[in-house]
Amino acid sequence: MGSKDDQEAVCRHAKTGIPPRVTAGIEIYRLPRTALIWILSSLVLISLPHMLRMPIWLTGLCLFCIGISVLIFQGRISHPGSKIKTTVVFLMLVALVLQYGRDIFSTDAIVAVLIVGISLKLLEMKKRRDVMLVIYLCYFSVLAEFIYSQAIPVAIYMSFCIVIITSALMSFTQT
Repeated sequence: MGSKDDQEAVCRHAKTGIPPRVTAGIEIYRLPRTALIWILSSLVLISLPHMLRMPIWLTGLCLFCIGISVLIFQGRISHPGSKIKTTVVFLMLVALVLQYGRDIFSTDAIVAVLIVGISLKLLEMKKRRDVMLVIYLCYFSVLAEFIYSQAIPVAIYMSFCIVIITSALMSFTQT
């Protein structure tokens, strides 16, 4: 008979219909397709108003991370290793310092760090807590937009974003 972890994985598979993915003895959480779509949609929506103030390479990074997370979900590529993740984080920090220079502690730079963090977290959504962190960071990014503008159209758009993020949360927790 299998170990207790194997029995729990079989029970989860019976409840959700999603087979567990085990890599080197570590079970990787299989995110449902609908939850991934909601999460990626919410990331795109919350990033749009910030992208008007952010450098163009940050938009490219967001799109690249979204594309890679879709490929990881489809099983075409595996999650990046720790060396790759460390290198990418270091390169992003260097890029942010070069972009903002002496204004590294400005509001724009801190919001850019938040957007970079959310985007890079997409690449390592291996556990349920990682997915929850991405969703919570999306909520935080909505709040960060209100630092720049409290106009009624912005508030309406951010309310729409909150509805989408909450839909992602509901889709994720109902599995």
